[in-house]
Amino acid sequence: MDEAWKKIYQENATKEIPIHTMSCWTEEGFQELFKITFKIVKKLKNIKTVLDVGCGPGEYCAEFHRKGYEITGIDYAENVIKQAQKKHPDIKFIVGNAYKLPFKDQEFDLITCIGVLQCVYEPEKIINELTRVSKKHIIISTLLRQKKLENPIRLLQKKLETDNWPTRDYHPSEIQEILEKKGYITTLILKNNKQLIKDGFFIIATKKQ
Repeated sequence: MDEAWKKIYQENATKEIPIHTMSCWTEEGFQELFKITFKIVKKLKNIKTVLDVGCGPGEYCAEFHRKGYEITGIDYAENVIKQAQKKHPDIKFIVGNAYKLPFKDQEFDLITCIGVLQCVYEPEKIINELTRVSKKHIIISTLLRQKKLENPIRLLQKKLETDNWPTRDYHPSEIQEILEKKGYITTLILKNNKQLIKDGFFIIATKKQ
């Protein structure tokens, strides 16, 4: 599943297509997630260093840079990182895997991870890495499943029988429980302007002091 999605992103980065299409979003969905992310960031205090995990072609990183943050972007697709570096030469981009982030413990004040978990087979490993390198906050957004399942991996395995690169969805508690075990307080956001977010939900995680 992970490698299949990586192949999609690698191929998209070689095409002359809009940024949102390269990242496998509709324009409306991309813009909504983008605006919500920075609305959340604006409310966080004492943030200087930021890591964008699954940064894609670098649009989020560019906005962080414009706002004066010290931003680093990381993505597992080499072609995507080349596109990001070409378009935003003043920003630090790294090719790397979210299962094993090449950073020190608590290296960043804020970690963002938008639209990544829906494309991976082992989300807990990634969330554990996010908590390891975060000093203060984590923002995660992924696809919503409103029903809580006893064995969500079984649903994914069934999808994989007929689809080599399905997106997966999550009941928010599946992510919140992992974060809370790691010492974070979580806040769930399901709506934007009183309407359900088109492409999922957000969790803001803040490390307990």
